[in-house]
Amino acid sequence: IRTAAPVVPKVGATPEELRQLASLGYIGGTFSPTAASNRDPKDLIDLQKPILDANLLLSEGKPRDALPLLARISARDPKNPFVLFLTGQAYSGSDPARAIAAWKEAVRCDPSYHMAWTEWVVMLLNQGKVEEAARVAGAGLASCRDRLGVLHVALAEKAFLDGAPEAAVLGPLSEALELNPDLARAYLLRAQVHLRAGDQAAAEADLQAVWQHASVPEVNRWERDPAFRTVFAARPKK
Repeated sequence: IRTAAPVVPKVGATPEELRQLASLGYIGGTFSPTAASNRDPKDLIDLQKPILDANLLLSEGKPRDALPLLARISARDPKNPFVLFLTGQAYSGSDPARAIAAWKEAVRCDPSYHMAWTEWVVMLLNQGKVEEAARVAGAGLASCRDRLGVLHVALAEKAFLDGAPEAAVLGPLSEALELNPDLARAYLLRAQVHLRAGDQAAAEADLQAVWQHASVPEVNRWERDPAFRTVFAARPKK
């Protein structure tokens, strides 16, 4: 759900132009009018193909090839939140600081851009910066819906580290898993909660869910993380 009002194209735009504008995110309430207040989005229709090309390069695992293209697009349209989001994705594997800067700018241009909030929080969690991730998650939840559950997980992790009561941790985790039943990190944190409470069987069940829903690189990374060492030691013996 976008909170910004739609950009109104010039009178006389053709149906095809309107379709292209919508696909670029410039009409239909998906693009902040303040970001293009002095320009007509019709003039940017020619950016559609480069944006799609950059997105394709990222999907093919070619961020280095995508970055020059995204830089040229940004020079024309510096406040397009989708382009800023893609720029963050392109930097995420090589330069986390630049990735975060791009996602931060994306949500500044469009505070309801939940994917930029989500990627920003995931990056911080992966860096072990739980307090900062929780602050960002709180700001994100004040501006948008948490569609993937990650923002709730960040709040739950902060509560867990603070030694909050079990209910204060399980509440956000329940919301996260209701939004996204495949969210492996939520099961991992819930296993920690159960282990702290002495419920070995419940912890083992959640660990099984972690292995079911997480990728192999994720599990390998978590197994090496000192924060999760105790919970992985609770795995069932095979």
